[in-house]
Amino acid sequence: MINNLYNLKKGFSLTEILVATIVMSMIMGSVLAFVQYAGNIWQKGNEKISSQNYSRMAFELIKQDLLEATEVTSPKVGNITKRIIYKKADVKYRILASQSVLIRTSPKSGTYDNTANTMRLARNVGKFYVNRISSRTFEISLQINGQEYENDNGDLASDTVSSESMIIIAPGIQ
Repeated sequence: MINNLYNLKKGFSLTEILVATIVMSMIMGSVLAFVQYAGNIWQKGNEKISSQNYSRMAFELIKQDLLEATEVTSPKVGNITKRIIYKKADVKYRILASQSVLIRTSPKSGTYDNTANTMRLARNVGKFYVNRISSRTFEISLQINGQEYENDNGDLASDTVSSESMIIIAPGIQ
């Protein structure tokens, strides 16, 4: 009788426990890989959305400024440059890409030096071009890159996340 009770309380063997542990580890590894993959996709999507928002906000500010501008000194008609210099309400402004940041500066003392008022319009700027088509028409192109990463060759690289162009007709410019 005691022998029969002992046989009923028999547990799992070591082999069964090892097999269950290995199967559970494989399942957990798959779940972890999926969660990591989903996180990377989420991060890239957020990066793209924020880059497009930066681009849109920069375009809106440039458009607003050019619509209120009374004079644009650079670029000249027919030229393509990497900056805009214009006058608005008797204050001279300059928009340019510097060290992958699109900035708008206005001088405090008449020159663009360390004392200039600076506003960051966009970051991770790959390209910024201004084409003055006519005296009042501008084509502005802005490319925003993603975060830098190391490619297969060991060099730093980044992907283009947002690339937009717009044409502005500024009626106040003479």
